[in-house]
Amino acid sequence: MKGLKPEQYDALLNAAGDVVFHLDAEQRYAGIWGRWLAVHGLTPAMFLGKTSWEIFGEETREFFEPLNERVLAGEDITYERWFDVPWGDRVYYQTALAPMSDADGAITGVVGVGRDITEIKRARDTLEHLATHDALTGLPNRVSLFHALERAAERVARGATAMLVFADIDRFKQANEIGGHAYGDELLADIGRALREVVRAPDIVARIGGDEFAVLMEGGDLQSAMKRADELRARVCEIGAEHGFEFDLSVGIAPIEPQMPADKALKAADEAMYEAKSAGGGLVITAVARQRYYPAELR
Repeated sequence: MKGLKPEQYDALLNAAGDVVFHLDAEQRYAGIWGRWLAVHGLTPAMFLGKTSWEIFGEETREFFEPLNERVLAGEDITYERWFDVPWGDRVYYQTALAPMSDADGAITGVVGVGRDITEIKRARDTLEHLATHDALTGLPNRVSLFHALERAAERVARGATAMLVFADIDRFKQANEIGGHAYGDELLADIGRALREVVRAPDIVARIGGDEFAVLMEGGDLQSAMKRADELRARVCEIGAEHGFEFDLSVGIAPIEPQMPADKALKAADEAMYEAKSAGGGLVITAVARQRYYPAELR
């Protein structure tokens, strides 16, 4: 490319699909190129002499200003970020920044290359959601619950409290036998939505598999966990009655201990739940003392 005239450099950069830009030492646009300008009906004049936060909004200054200062100090940086742009829909960009130096090696500005990877980001988010959420109910799945349990155990080690409520729907098999599995799936989806409405915002309700659900309660104790279990049971019984079934819940409750492995927490609550199931269902058993609580006692 040696010997190209300035206008030829401009033509070359403007043919690129990526956005290429140059910021001066005051973090103002000194040059901007790329085919995307014409695509969005933009011109370089709309950027030149302005800072990034003057274009994308003052609220972005706390992001851009320290970032550019690091590059002006000699650091190479690559970042990804959503942008609310004035000229179109929200976009997700991957941007690489590097110092620009003069002939003497002194840093005089920032050069950057940004690529619109919105569709890649959305596809990535979709795959991540599918990997961590149940396809039928949209609730977090076992994998997601495991991660949440690990984080909860770390918080408990710092003085917080957390409880795991593990529930299995009693007599749900009736729905599959009478209406078929498609009908049963519809009921499970309804129950999943209902349980999510019962659970308060900081807590997590997950579908473990089949007709088993779990609730991770942050900041709760045994009494609050039993109260939550009764609320879940009441809602499941209500949905069952609406469809002519006598559903109930078998519940196991386990406290989260400091640095407790996720599989150990889940196993403790699971074993207590199966004990409740074996006793006929419709009750709560604690994992620690194997105390039994029937619905009447919970109220």
